[in-house]
Amino acid sequence: MASLSVANARRILTLLVLRASRGLVARLSWTWLTLWKAWPGRTDQLTIAPQELRTADATRAAEI
Repeated sequence: MASLSVANARRILTLLVLRASRGLVARLSWTWLTLWKAWPGRTDQLTIAPQELRTADATRAAEI
């Protein structure tokens, strides 16, 4: 079995660390991006307007 020189071992270790860090950054950025898009945030408009209860039909109220 051939032994690695110090320079080659250092180069391989550097490549492994860079690959692991790129994978970690990709996973974290994907997670934050997904949460950011899924977060409802604030809105300035109503999406659904509730029914006005005061203008309801009196006959329908009597049925209930």
